[in-house]
Parts: sequence; C-alpha cells; structure tokens
Amino acid sequence: MTRTDRFATLFELAQHACNSTDQDAVQVPIGFLHDLTHATTRDDVLRAYSLWSKAIVDADRCSIALDGAGDDLSVTAMNNSSGLEPPAKFSISETVLGAVYREQRPAYVPDMSRVDSCGIQMLAKQGYRSLIVAPLLTKVRCFGVIGITFLGEVRDPGPTIRILGAIGRCLAMQLQVVEQMEDLAQMARTDVLTGAGNRRLLYEETATIWDSWQQDQQPFSYLTMDIDYFKQINDTYGHDVGDDVLLAFVQRAKGHLRKGDILIRTGGEEFGIVMMGTTLEQATGIAKRLCDTMGATPFAVTGMELSVTASFGLTEVHPDDLNLTDMLKRADLALYQAKTGGRDQVVVLQGEDMAA
Repeated sequence: MTRTDRFATLFELAQHACNSTDQDAVQVPIGFLHDLTHATTRDDVLRAYSLWSKAIVDADRCSIALDGAGDDLSVTAMNNSSGLEPPAKFSISETVLGAVYREQRPAYVPDMSRVDSCGIQMLAKQGYRSLIVAPLLTKVRCFGVIGITFLGEVRDPGPTIRILGAIGRCLAMQLQVVEQMEDLAQMARTDVLTGAGNRRLLYEETATIWDSWQQDQQPFSYLTMDIDYFKQINDTYGHDVGDDVLLAFVQRAKGHLRKGDILIRTGGEEFGIVMMGTTLEQATGIAKRLCDTMGATPFAVTGMELSVTASFGLTEVHPDDLNLTDMLKRADLALYQAKTGGRDQVVVLQGEDMAA
C-alpha cells in the first residue's frame, strides 16, 4: 500500500466518523498516521488498528477477529498485539461477534453479564461491562469484526458505534489492499504452469536459510531434479503433453514433501527442493524415494500412460561454502553426473568432493 493510499484511508475514517452536527468529534492521532504509514505487513496493520482504535474511542480493550476456514472467526490482534498463538476462535453462528459478521451491522451490548456466551462471560468476569462490535466491511466482502469493550456502560453509544463502524470500513479497505498485494507477491514467486515456486522464490528462501545457517549452523540440503528424455516427449507427443508431464511430475513430487520443504521449478524440466533442517543423510533417503516413485508408475497424461524417470543431484551446505552459489553449483554438478552416468539415479556430492 502506498503512502497516498494510507492517508486516503485515514481521511475516510475521519470523514465518516464525524456526523454533520459534530464535525470535530474525531481527531486522528498523529501516532496512528505514523504507524500506518510505516506498516508493511498484515500484522503491522492489525497491530496499529487494535492499539489506536482503543485510544480513539477511549475504550479499555480492543480486539480484531478475522474470518478463516470453516465457521469460525479468529482473534488475531488485541491491544497492540498481533499474530496471537493460538488465536481464540468464535463460531460465526453462536456469538455476538458471529452475529455482527453474519448480519454485517454493528451491535451494542450494554451489560455483558446478561449475555449467554462463553467468550462474553469471560470478559464480564474480568470486569468489563459493555461491548461494541462493528463489521470489517467493504462493498464485496466482510473480513471479520472489530470489538471494543468498556469497564462501564456507554451512556450514549451512538457516536461511538458510528466511529467504530468507520474504523471497521477503513481497516477492511486496508486488509483488502494487503490481500491483493500478498496475492501479487505470491504470483511473482510462483511458476504459472505447475504451481511450484520459481527461481525468485528459490533465491529468496535460500538467502534467508543461508543467513540462518551462518548464525546457528542448522543443516539444510538442496536437491535438484531433471526429467529424463523430456525433449523426446515434447518432440514425439507435442508440448501440450509435455506440459501435462510437468504437472504430473510436480504433483507426484509434492506427495513426498514434508512440512517446510520448498519445491521450485528452476527452468524447463528442471526442479529443485530446498530442505531446511535436513542433513545429507536424511535428504538422501528422500531423494531415493522420489527417484523410485517417479519411475515406478507410468504418468497418466492426455489419455495415455507414459513411463517417466528423472535424475537427481543432491548436496548440503558445507562450512567451506563461501556463498549459496557454491552449494547450488555443487548440486548442478551432481545432477550432471547423474545424467551422464545413466540417468534415473541419485548422485550425492559433499563439499569435500568438490575440494578433491
């Protein structure tokens, strides 16, 4: 989100929060402007809104719950904290928060002790009395809700409800922009055909892992893979069939990935897997299983079955590596040896092998 976008959003907040008879009712704190101007992630935005919404309406507590998978809202920010682990979850159908999300209109609860809801009763037992909840609503979607609680009763809740509604609309607009930016960032790191990561993702992830390795020496391995005789497949059956083979190869490889493994299409019919926290011995077992799996069962593509094998080159980071390029070159050399040595096999190279 650009700086102009952020200020336009804040202008909308002030404009909608003030009614025609009380134009000075809302003062947007300069600290809020500062925090939003420097917000670069979803968590930054949520943190700023949970802190400053509480301050703007002089509430005692503020929480933001976003929609997720299933029939739940998850509290993801509270009083300047974000990324709560584990986030508190509320059923969309059974709570005040869920009702506001479902009906997409604000709600005021003057006495929370009278509400038969586990989450509300928990707040009431902590001494909170009243609650105002507003939807995070754009023209096309409700992202969740924002709720503020007070130790006492709000005598004239109308203005506060309007202010919180405006805050909710502004936050929803920013979440929409953040989501769009995240989608664009993901697209920029994804291979369009296969859905695997691309070379940009490879360099981003390996750079991060390299920095971590230099600090704590946690092992990581890199496996490069190349489909054997892929040019013959394209020449014999056409590029559409070749594309289907690439897709089938990726799907079969994904079936052997562990949590944290990153599959990359580095170009053409060549792929790589970044394996964090994985020794060469562990990675060798994974590579051999992948090699066996690829050749064990023909690929069903375009109404036919094709026998496909692949060659694999494997290495791990080594203390003598000066940079990532040393490790990636070693993996490429291992792959070359696998291809020239007969294909359909795994070749493993260690740092000492290159020195020799």
